[in-house]
Amino acid sequence: MDARADLIAVCYSLSRLQLRLASAYDDTAQPRHLLTVAALKPLPRWLDTAPPNTALSGVIQAVVVAQAHLLAMLDSPAPIDPKAACLAVQHVQCHAVHWGTMTRRLAARLGYALPETPRDADHGLSIGEWNLPKPHTVSLGGARGVQRP
Repeated sequence: MDARADLIAVCYSLSRLQLRLASAYDDTAQPRHLLTVAALKPLPRWLDTAPPNTALSGVIQAVVVAQAHLLAMLDSPAPIDPKAACLAVQHVQCHAVHWGTMTRRLAARLGYALPETPRDADHGLSIGEWNLPKPHTVSLGGARGVQRP
């Protein structure tokens, strides 16, 4: 597989995680704001290093942000940046101090050597402070996907 195919597979897997997280709200009588990663049984590999007290609402938002960055990389004509892709995937772990399983797997597939910790890689920057890659497609009133002439 090439890097783009790997990122498509990652985005698909993140979509499945997002659906599972959303259904967790339906499977419990607890108020939504009280649900945390610790409530997920079994714990998804995507969240294996996430702090257990992380709110599921925060994880859902992190998944959406990670998908936006990965899809922007896929939409860009530039080559996939393995470091940026791995950091986007790690973002789902919500400030975990260790690399998650899915991040380590992606790094291995992309041939990227991860630093010892996520903090060593991003120097404390939040994913919200990154610039998204320039898109390959143009927008027509909010709709994406129209190829440039």
